[in-house]
Amino acid sequence: PPRFTMNRPPVHHEPAYYIPLNNLNNLHHLPGSLELAAAEILKSLGVEHPLPAVQAAIGRGITLADVERIAEHFRLRPGCWDAGALHCKVNNWLPGDAPDKGWPRPSPKWIACQRSQQDAARAAQQRQEREQSKQGDQQAISNLESRHGPTLDAMDDAAIWRFIASTPGGEFYKSTWRKSGRESQSLRRWLLSRLAAVQHKKEDQEHENQAEPILGERDR
Repeated sequence: PPRFTMNRPPVHHEPAYYIPLNNLNNLHHLPGSLELAAAEILKSLGVEHPLPAVQAAIGRGITLADVERIAEHFRLRPGCWDAGALHCKVNNWLPGDAPDKGWPRPSPKWIACQRSQQDAARAAQQRQEREQSKQGDQQAISNLESRHGPTLDAMDDAAIWRFIASTPGGEFYKSTWRKSGRESQSLRRWLLSRLAAVQHKKEDQEHENQAEPILGERDR
């Protein structure tokens, strides 16, 4: 049977189960599969010699899932910190800490990039809102044209002038009518909107008139 020794024997007598003497006192420090897996995650993100930090963190109760969450927070923000910040985060993290807490200030370049992206996203949102508003305005104008355009086109110039003069807000459009007449699109939109308002008021009055006899019958 092979024999064990505490000192390295001559090479030609190498035992089958030789354990170096200087490692005997460090057997409990040898990394397990959990530590190796966590160290591999950090190493893949650029951390050099991650094992000591991982062993210290696991010794404080940190789990592999915790390390994965820290690594994911780092991975989703490329350029925000260097690998040294990730090493420090793992080395100093305590159970219960949030993955997004305890990081150093982001790099100025990353901050500038984020601001640029936010400005671009805000500008795109504003363009979309303007386009939607424009489309809504166009639809509203189309509806006004279909309902009241024929009425406006049937009015002669004198009738249009009287309508402008007698309608609240028309004072502003008198000069427009004198200058451009029927060619002014802004004046046409205003006239269509005022005709719609007159029509709505007329319809409301008709509904009230129809309701009055019914109420009178109930009183009787």
